[in-house]
Amino acid sequence: MRKSLLAIATSIALVFAGTSLPAHASGSCTLSGSGTSGDAYLVNNLDDLLQTGTDNCSGDGMNFLQTNDIYLPVDWAGDMNFIGVFDGDGYYLGFDQSTAVTKNNYGIWANVGDVNSENPTVITNVVSGGVLSTTDGSGDFNHVGFIAGSAHNASLSHDVIDGSITAPNATSYLGGLVGYSEFSSITYVTSRVSISGGNGLTQHVGGISGHDE
Repeated sequence: MRKSLLAIATSIALVFAGTSLPAHASGSCTLSGSGTSGDAYLVNNLDDLLQTGTDNCSGDGMNFLQTNDIYLPVDWAGDMNFIGVFDGDGYYLGFDQSTAVTKNNYGIWANVGDVNSENPTVITNVVSGGVLSTTDGSGDFNHVGFIAGSAHNASLSHDVIDGSITAPNATSYLGGLVGYSEFSSITYVTSRVSISGGNGLTQHVGGISGHDE
């Protein structure tokens, strides 16, 4: 089902260098389309989404278009890195039920963007949400957001997030869209995300981004 997008003008411009991510490796990509702006790779289901990692289809200048609602499983690994342009087209891409975060850099993708890429990675028109928690008591988890744990040289716009993040352990960098962002911009997004932490040790928390550099 298509979800309507709300636009709230929020602009964050960031200017520091940072982390390098893997280059594009397209040898195992089997998505429909060619990845160009006029013939984007089509992402219709969970299997297609799993190909958006840099080990498969994504890379500088590669384009992706979501064509259906996609619900992530409760055991979603959240460990893919994405580089390119991803247009959610207003479809839902998020968590179907309460999901335990068990690693640093967690979200739909672990990282989006690469400071060494010629073009910024674009994440636009994504509708996401759910409940993320670290209630298994297994330790401190940093860099958590519904879109990605971290954004590097990325542009996020016209995304809508509804949900909550609960971190009873000592945790840093929690954000509605991304936990940590550098050299990136976030504009015209809507975040209705509640974030709670325990023991007074949770820091760098924000409804949109936990921390910007």
